[in-house]
Amino acid sequence: MSHSVLRFMPQAAIAEHLQRAGFGPLQWFGDWQGGAWSMASPEIIALAYA
Repeated sequence: MSHSVLRFMPQAAIAEHLQRAGFGPLQWFGDWQGGAWSMASPEIIALAYA
């Protein structure tokens, strides 16, 4: 049996990593239907432009 652990980063950390990697404007969504991101969102979805 395999045991895996997922580690989720906060939105601010994801933004920092993407900006350091050279991505430009970022858009954030909180669900797969395109809802606005907030701390209560079920997902953190970043749309990043190179």
